[in-house]
Amino acid sequence: AGGLEARAWRGEVEGGGVGSEADDAVATMEADRAALERATLQLQSPNAAARAEAEKHLLSLQALPVERLFDLVVVVLGSTRDVGTRFHGVQALRTSAVEKFAAIAPQTKLRLRDWAVESALSQRDEVVRSQLLALCAVLVKRSFLEQQVEEKQSFFSRLRQHCGQDLFKTQVELELMQGIISEFSHETASSIGMPFAFHHECKQGFERDFLCHVFDFASSRGRDSYVAIKHKQQQGGQVEDQLYLTTIASVETMVQVLQTWDFRKRVPSRFFDASGGSQGATMSLKPGRAWRDRLLAGEALDWAYDLCHAAHSTSMDTPLASVARQLVVILASLHGDVFLPDDANYPDSPSKMSRGAVSAAGGSKIDGLKLKHLDSVQLAIQSILHPCDQVVSLAHNMQNEQRLRDGCTALCLLAEHNRLSVLTVASQRRGPQSGHLGIGALLSLVTLACIQCGGARDDQIDSAVGTSLTALLEAWDYLIQTECIVLSVRQQSIGQAQAHALHQETGIKDGAAHVFRSYLDSLLAEAAETALDDLDEEEEQQSLEMRQQKLGPISSIARVCAGTSFALIVAKLSEIQQAVSRSQGDEAALCRLLEQMCCLLELTGYCVADPADGEVPLIPILLSQQHDAALGLGAPDPVCEVSNALLGLVQKLGQDGHFQSQYPSPRVLECTLQCLAKWSATYLISEDDKMPSRVREAFTEGRDTPAAALDAVVRLLGSTFVRFAGESGVQEQCVKHLLPALVQTRKRRVALVKAPAWSEFLGLYVQGFDQLSLSLRGDLHRHLVKNAVKAATKPLEEHVRLAYLRGLLDPALKRVASLGGALDGKSRSVPMPQVEFVLEGLRGAAQSLTGPGLGLLLEIFATVQPVLLKLLRVQEKSPRAVYLVLRLTAETIESAISDVTPQDFVTMLGFVYEVLGEYKKQNLGAVSLQRSKALKDEEQEEKYKNVRALLRLLTTLTERDMVDFTTAAGGGGGVDVANATFVGLEMVVPLLTPELLAFPKLSRQYFSLMGHMCEVYADRVCALPAEFFRYFVDTLAFGLKADDFQVVGNSLEALYHLSKAHLEALSRGQPGLGPNAQLGGGQGTFAGAMLKLLFHRLVYENYPSSLIDMASSALLALMRSDEAAFRE
Repeated sequence: AGGLEARAWRGEVEGGGVGSEADDAVATMEADRAALERATLQLQSPNAAARAEAEKHLLSLQALPVERLFDLVVVVLGSTRDVGTRFHGVQALRTSAVEKFAAIAPQTKLRLRDWAVESALSQRDEVVRSQLLALCAVLVKRSFLEQQVEEKQSFFSRLRQHCGQDLFKTQVELELMQGIISEFSHETASSIGMPFAFHHECKQGFERDFLCHVFDFASSRGRDSYVAIKHKQQQGGQVEDQLYLTTIASVETMVQVLQTWDFRKRVPSRFFDASGGSQGATMSLKPGRAWRDRLLAGEALDWAYDLCHAAHSTSMDTPLASVARQLVVILASLHGDVFLPDDANYPDSPSKMSRGAVSAAGGSKIDGLKLKHLDSVQLAIQSILHPCDQVVSLAHNMQNEQRLRDGCTALCLLAEHNRLSVLTVASQRRGPQSGHLGIGALLSLVTLACIQCGGARDDQIDSAVGTSLTALLEAWDYLIQTECIVLSVRQQSIGQAQAHALHQETGIKDGAAHVFRSYLDSLLAEAAETALDDLDEEEEQQSLEMRQQKLGPISSIARVCAGTSFALIVAKLSEIQQAVSRSQGDEAALCRLLEQMCCLLELTGYCVADPADGEVPLIPILLSQQHDAALGLGAPDPVCEVSNALLGLVQKLGQDGHFQSQYPSPRVLECTLQCLAKWSATYLISEDDKMPSRVREAFTEGRDTPAAALDAVVRLLGSTFVRFAGESGVQEQCVKHLLPALVQTRKRRVALVKAPAWSEFLGLYVQGFDQLSLSLRGDLHRHLVKNAVKAATKPLEEHVRLAYLRGLLDPALKRVASLGGALDGKSRSVPMPQVEFVLEGLRGAAQSLTGPGLGLLLEIFATVQPVLLKLLRVQEKSPRAVYLVLRLTAETIESAISDVTPQDFVTMLGFVYEVLGEYKKQNLGAVSLQRSKALKDEEQEEKYKNVRALLRLLTTLTERDMVDFTTAAGGGGGVDVANATFVGLEMVVPLLTPELLAFPKLSRQYFSLMGHMCEVYADRVCALPAEFFRYFVDTLAFGLKADDFQVVGNSLEALYHLSKAHLEALSRGQPGLGPNAQLGGGQGTFAGAMLKLLFHRLVYENYPSSLIDMASSALLALMRSDEAAFRE
């Protein structure tokens, strides 16, 4: 009977006679059904062999003809009650239909699709129904380009007519629409074996013809079902579950459209994401003008906002409330062309005003529908998060956590895409009696509630309250910074006054003051609680990093209320210092206080200045705004107040012996130096023309204060080197952060060199050189010398500058001379740590001695060359010493390369040639690699460094290819750039194993060099020795298969230039690659091997679309080089 039913569905039974053939078909079908049931049952067996056999049988179903499998599934759904059997049957049919789609008859495709719809409409089991809907969705997409527009419109029209008044069928149809949207979206589409062009054309066609209709259908059904729910509730009747389920399905479909669909007219870089879609798509809704009516106009979505309010009227979370929140979250990110531009003549928009939020918005007319939308979204978010204390408390107790997360995410998205002034104008539309809290008050209330529940603590960072607080702090930053920047761009003084008035009017400033105080109290309390924790080094570092991650987002909040927050910081600094003085006998209390001091200093650094990141930082706009506001009120400037407090602490830590004894912790010094570096880079003797007047007078143009501040800073620098000589963390803050800040600008460098404290500091360095060489890390020595050399700048006279530099470098040069003497002695050995310390110092000098210092650099380099060669010849040397010799040589050439004369460069090139000769003669690369494999975990940083240094040296040489240096050095044979580079490559290429090339820096450096060499010296690459060329081909193949964008690009460039040179040489009757054209070992030709590799990568793998043009150029050259391989 089941077989007849299946064949009747397919239209294959005619008349009434079935005969023996039909009986056999029924028997076969029944046997297949029974086998499927047994296999499904065996999947639950504890016996692995039984499970494997069951899986094998299920896979074998996909090998059946689609028509026969279709018959079987129809039988299974009609006669089998087991959910697993039905699920696996439909799943096998879906997989088979996708794989064999091209071979299925057109009428069978339609019948299969329609059967899936009809079966789903009557299928109550969700698991089986989901597979039926997935089958239908994939068939709709797979046949989308084959059908005419009328056929597709007919299907969707019939789909919407199926339901009538049947709520369950309405729910199923909405679920089917969700599946279809998921299939047509690039980010969530399943891989159906079709090229991307097919998927992209389907997406464009569906968006053009059907997407809006799907959304409209879901919206209308959701509105109708929600109205029915309200009506029954008002009448006191019982609302059946199916009505709720239909409403949920409607809202889910709307969310699916808005959240999954990428409305940008672009070609995505990734398709068929197995993770279920791109997160970026959920954070930005930008559908364009075509969606204006259905999202904004009239009462299009008023029912959805009403639903959100009603669903969150109690503390209990429901599925209906959950989907309502999802819709609000995505609507909060709505922006772009769906709104009309500002400054148009909108009759329903607020008029121009002189002050307040509209003034901050530029006095512009704002799209009335935009204001209505923002007002509705704000009220919906308020309904989700109100009452804030209760919502946060429930989440803290792990009840209804998603409500808090969704509400805070929506707030963050609303702040990200809209300015504070516009949000404020929108919230004022209903008047003061509307119960509308406003964005500032709501944000303050929920942030305070999260902090009070411990959201700022490290152990809560991944909790619902912790992640929600992170989103809220981002919302604060968006609202404060965006408005401030926009207004300041117009006209600095007027814009900053408008921003200050806006922050005051909206409650942002007062709310920020309360939030900052609460956040600071939480940070200090946690610092005191964890001060005595027994953490290992890794755990302590993680704790410090987590704290710094929390300090950055609070800086905008502190700055917008700087008058209050900075005064609080100053008070806390004084309070902790007094408590430290009183607690000298209590070790536990002292430890807690010192940890609080560290926390407060780190926070001060984040609040008072922005990170430098290699550039000269300017005063934050918010602090400049607060200066003007304080000046107008006759109040002290917040920056000056906190700066004076910081400098007072610095002066006592650097010069007061009794005070220093109270702070034995290196961590306090580290945090002080970290904060001081940010402050110095921004305010100390600044060259910022827009620096506020009182700050500029205090720390730049004043008669005594700037010099006193600089003196205090430098004396702390000297004191640190004496007191904490072995503390690398403290010394790192000195030479990598504070010292670069002091030599960052010209005025600051001039003042520094003239400061007596700086001369004393350099005296400590020169006189204590021997002691420093035992306690200071080599890399820190390099940074110290580099910045000290950089301090010597104009307008210092030349003889003064040279005297300064010679005095600074004299200890290192003397140590080099003594090392040379020791290498000439009987023992011919030197302490390698001393060698490394001196070489690092010379590297620092080489990095800074450019331009006017070139003569001294060449003089120093000529002095140390013999010693460097002796070091390479010593038997007992460290790989680190080899690395430093190569790096010193490369950095010297790099500093001199643009200004050195051809004659001097030939001399330097001769030395390079000698270095390479020693490197090759002693096989130093192999020795270093062998040593590196035996290194312990803490020594991994040294792994492969000398090979990388050699590549850096070779790359540096190629930067002067445009100058002819073929003149013989010292009357000898021709030593040129190309020759030296190829000699070095012959040494390094055989060492480049796949394991070595897996290191990104090394790989990029090597392939960048090879790209250059193949472009400039393609003929010489073609003529490389066979063995060397084979190594080169292996590395080139690695580069083409790499995941790194830069490596692949350089490999393609090398391949293109090499193939092009080969073709050009053949056209001139020259051999080109010659013997290297055949790779041997059964690999065929060079061009053929590269062609197959590149074709495979382009066709079968995920290839960066931006490299297609470069790949096509290389392909064309390869095709021309070996047409037989191309045809194959």
